Amino acid sequence: MVDTNEIRWAAGFLEADGCFGYYPKSSGHRVQVAQLRIEPLVRLSKLFGGPSLKTTIRKTNKGSEWIKPGGIYHLWYTTGARARGIMMTVYGLVSKPAQERIRKALCENQRAWFPSDNHKRRIKSS
Repeated sequence: MVDTNEIRWAAGFLEADGCFGYYPKSSGHRVQVAQLRIEPLVRLSKLFGGPSLKTTIRKTNKGSEWIKPGGIYHLWYTTGARARGIMMTVYGLVSKPAQERIRKALCENQRAWFPSDNHKRRIKSS
């Protein structure tokens, strides 16, 4: 059984430090977090699963100010159905701006989920 306090912790952690996205040319839906400390990522991995927990050495300074080149950081991510499930699980527990990021990520490939244009008309009319 899942501990609701753990879900609340994960929602806050992902809102603060996580990334919700859709990458059409690679993994599709994705939830990820990069951290200098591995402990919170191990906790996420135990809660949501996902084999993707890795330690990396930053090679360049491109894209981040908090990790210097040569610095070690840890990355947890999950993709596909599991990522969509996490987004939907934490949706009601995060702030409006985070909800908007999740909504945008989930709707990025709306055509793949709802190929019919009739669906868009039904959404607008409701």
